[in-house]
Amino acid sequence: MADMNSAVLEYGAPEPTETASVMADKLRFHTDSWDLSVDLKAGHPDIVVIDARSREAYADGTFRARSISRTAR
Repeated sequence: MADMNSAVLEYGAPEPTETASVMADKLRFHTDSWDLSVDLKAGHPDIVVIDARSREAYADGTFRARSISRTAR
């Protein structure tokens, strides 16, 4: 059999507790557009959105970010 390297198998499967920890961190540091829109529509006072798109992207009117990082206050 040929020597086959796999980026998928290189580190093995994580333990369930490790997976839970990674997912909790993901939820802590990133949000999605749905959660953001719900909070903005509700007028949540602690939400600040900084639009860092280029002028061209702003003019296009399409927001293409996959996630928005949250910053601790």
